Amino acid sequence: MNSKLTKIVLTSVFAALVFVGTYVIHIAIPATGGYINIGDAAILIAAWSLGGAYAGLAAGIGAGLVDLVLGPVYVPGTLVIKFLMALVASIIFFALSTKGFRKTGYVVSAFVAEVIMILGYLLYEGVFLGLGLGAFAGVYGNVIQGVASIVIGVVAVEVLEKTKVIAKIKSYV
Repeated sequence: MNSKLTKIVLTSVFAALVFVGTYVIHIAIPATGGYINIGDAAILIAAWSLGGAYAGLAAGIGAGLVDLVLGPVYVPGTLVIKFLMALVASIIFFALSTKGFRKTGYVVSAFVAEVIMILGYLLYEGVFLGLGLGAFAGVYGNVIQGVASIVIGVVAVEVLEKTKVIAKIKSYV
């Protein structure tokens, strides 16, 4: 089986999962014009199973496509922020898991990824969208989204590991 083609297919599948987790399952926050979603949980699972730049591409593309529909002004920021989230989470996870700290790796990498998301959108909204200090209004929703995604992602990956889904994905990458 062609390894590169398999990685591209898995990247596309994870991009679709990120899209669904972000677009279909989201709660609007009228005060900020933003929304809370669980797409980050899919991003974390992509980072832990697919890893590296492929996980980053799945994250950026899946979430970026949602922003094309819901808020096009966010597309450039989302592409970069979500790519970095997945890339950094996978690097941290694989570094910790090779030293025998797999479960710790899930939590630490997820926490760092969500901090990247929170600070990334704060910076993007404050500087690039010109909101200045008004960008802090979105932090609360992003924190809620981050915490929910960490919990959902860690629980989901444990289930996926027990059912051997993660091992099957990793056998292709």
